[in-house]
Amino acid sequence: MWQQAGIADAIDLSFQLQSTGANMALMMATTCFWDTSSNNFNFKFGQMGITLLDLYAITGLPISDRPYQEIDFQGEAVAFEADPNRRNFCKSYEFWADHYVSQSGEATGIAFLELWLTKFIVCTSTQKITDAWVRAATLLFNGYRLGLAQMTLAMLYRALYDLSLNSFNYSTISGPLWILDLWLQIYFVQFRHPEITSFPDNQVLGMAFAGVKAHDPLDYSDCFQHLYTLYASALDASELILN
Repeated sequence: MWQQAGIADAIDLSFQLQSTGANMALMMATTCFWDTSSNNFNFKFGQMGITLLDLYAITGLPISDRPYQEIDFQGEAVAFEADPNRRNFCKSYEFWADHYVSQSGEATGIAFLELWLTKFIVCTSTQKITDAWVRAATLLFNGYRLGLAQMTLAMLYRALYDLSLNSFNYSTISGPLWILDLWLQIYFVQFRHPEITSFPDNQVLGMAFAGVKAHDPLDYSDCFQHLYTLYASALDASELILN
């Protein structure tokens, strides 16, 4: 089912990362270089941005010509009936999981995908389940391949836009900033966790960080100084272990 929907790798990665978005000083410094007009970082060597191919390589989220828009699926032959009591269990991720883990069948599968979408893709600042993603979860449960990469990248762009207005207020920002954390560590060796010495050949790049604990060795000023003084592209072969 998850393989058919193209989300098996992303789900596996999501629940194996122990310290998603933990490099706060680095991410705060990086947002100072975000250009809201082009959705790129403006470094001295030029512009650099997070692309759909980056997202696919890091997470495995599917790039589809059918992006998720609720109105597009109104006529699909998918049975859709939301649990009338669901609002009683939306207080937190833990409360939601504790309730539905005791259930069985379709309701449990859809509830799990709602949890995954809300916690790891949308990354709501309230850390609660909302009604917004129940239809997407239902479609994924039924094997529909949605363009989650496009949707996730848009949410990351929005989070970076919000952070560029207030770089030090992460608590009110929704969005998959953990992907920014991994992207920075992949492209910039100086910020990479010391335990990461290579990337898997037959898995998404993000799996290299599975089980790795938080790593934040530099403070904000050090991160900013390094990013500000970059004169060479991070795409230089000497800066990457992707070859």
